[in-house]
Amino acid sequence: MSDNDQGKKNINKPFDGPQLQNGKFSAADMANTNFDSVNLSGARFFAVLSGASFDNCNLSNTTLTNVNLAEASFDNVNLSNAKFHNINLSGAEFDYLNMRDVQVTRADITGMKIDGIPVSDFIAAYDEKHGLAPENDGVIDREPEAEK
Repeated sequence: MSDNDQGKKNINKPFDGPQLQNGKFSAADMANTNFDSVNLSGARFFAVLSGASFDNCNLSNTTLTNVNLAEASFDNVNLSNAKFHNINLSGAEFDYLNMRDVQVTRADITGMKIDGIPVSDFIAAYDEKHGLAPENDGVIDREPEAEK
């Protein structure tokens, strides 16, 4: 088997078993993994997840730090209370989500869309409304505001 064939072997491989809550996924290359219909509530990711599919998932209370989620898809996902820090969300697509109390800090959002709308449009409108300097090339590099 060639190296190229071996790489193709793992593409779109699903996880067996829908219950992976509170798991820790560290220093793993899980690119193109299918997490559809998996309960990942409370999980902690420090991994490569580019091209991964998270459809019909529970990702509530998850923490994603130093994660590559480029081109990942999220459809009908509970992301409530999730924390994304220092991540690549370029080209990621998000549809039909619960994003209540989600925090995103230090992220590349180039080409990222929520319900088909580029997130950069949301940020540009916010920056204009609040007199802030525009973000640089789709990269969020702000610390969250202190809660009042």
